[in-house]
Amino acid sequence: MNDITIACLDMAGTTVQDEGDVTAAFSAAFRRFGAPPGTPAHDAAMQTVHATMGQSKIDVFRLILRDEATAQRANEAFEERYAAAVEAGGVTALPGALHTITRFGGVPLAFLFIATLGSAGTVTGWLTRIGFDPYAHGFNLYTFSGIVIVYMYFQIPLMVPVILPAMGGLRPAWRDARVSRLEAGHDPQRRGLPAA
Repeated sequence: MNDITIACLDMAGTTVQDEGDVTAAFSAAFRRFGAPPGTPAHDAAMQTVHATMGQSKIDVFRLILRDEATAQRANEAFEERYAAAVEAGGVTALPGALHTITRFGGVPLAFLFIATLGSAGTVTGWLTRIGFDPYAHGFNLYTFSGIVIVYMYFQIPLMVPVILPAMGGLRPAWRDARVSRLEAGHDPQRRGLPAA
């Protein structure tokens, strides 16, 4: 099992800078599939890449290569090249991004959710365009279920680093006692708090 060591909230230009590694990964993928730099095919492909920047990479490969199997292999080549750039330290946080992210709570967080999941939000609009209108199916950001989503988004990532060390500090005897009771067939719903 792989441990997650980094998570990006967005791609190049917003919270991270990659010094052209996305473009280089596209170029490497095209080179692998018969369009080396300097050829008309490569130049045309890179023009399409720049015109479609921000779209799904596999969709860009499908558009350019027009063959699903080739597009899938090119996408894999892109991912390999980009992963190597990340591993080599080519992708770094933009100055001030960490400060902004760690201070992102309260009113800015509420605005984020309204701008993305509100009735005219970007995610709501995107879902509606692909055929699923969450508001037509009963979702509303300003109801209990909407508040639960906002609360979970904020509280779960905050809770995990606070609670996990405490869970690791539980006395092993308490864990062993719990396992023994379960193995003996005791009802897991009938439990008491251990004395300190």
